[in-house]
Amino acid sequence: HNGQSMMDLWMLQGDSHNPLECATLGHFEFFGLSPKPAKESQISITYRYTHNGIVEVEARDLSTDNILSHRLSGDKYSLQDVLNGNIPAHIAVIMDCSGSMYGEALDAAKVSTNRFIEENIRSNRSIAIFTSPGGTKPVAGPHNDPRILSKALNELVAIGSTDIAKSILIARRNLKEKGTIFIILSDGIVDDPSAVERACNKVRKQGGRIFCIGVGPNVNRAFLQKICASKEDYADAYDPLSISHALNNIITQVD
Repeated sequence: HNGQSMMDLWMLQGDSHNPLECATLGHFEFFGLSPKPAKESQISITYRYTHNGIVEVEARDLSTDNILSHRLSGDKYSLQDVLNGNIPAHIAVIMDCSGSMYGEALDAAKVSTNRFIEENIRSNRSIAIFTSPGGTKPVAGPHNDPRILSKALNELVAIGSTDIAKSILIARRNLKEKGTIFIILSDGIVDDPSAVERACNKVRKQGGRIFCIGVGPNVNRAFLQKICASKEDYADAYDPLSISHALNNIITQVD
């Protein structure tokens, strides 16, 4: 996907063209891909036996000639889960509740996010809600109970400044699983733009993906587009219908 900086690799052994009929030798996570638009990265994979008969794997980013660092994955899902689309996933919704979002902008974001939650909760997909400004924990989640998430959303009020960087940090620490989706709903008027950019870069290095939805009539579109990996990961929205459309487009991309 756009801006991808890590990848999974399943190393199999067997004669069948069906991967499920082969033995799994290892599930690895590779880091340090040079971020590019979707489908443009070229990776060379090398398998080799050591003199002790142990199979090793190496991945090289052909655009930089760098050998990627890697580790054994700690994830608990199987290759069958991958092929069936049953990989567990967390979605972090970061809601800008600063004073500049007061009124119709925040109300529209709450209505649309409620609808999004009701339509997209699954047994293997949980959603957590974080706010800016906020505390040191999510206001709800991660849950796959829409009632808990809806209650937390309905209680949000617009007040204070916009410390999106802190909200991203809290989300990243609370949702440590690789590949978390971060959806930021904001007008882009933030306290410390540089800190937000640094926080987003850390998310991507850990395999997360950031989407931004610019909410309201006076959006700092240039900034929100900047913190996404590409312009395709940003959407303008002005009312519940357009916000819902943007949220559904995000789910379509990551499913």
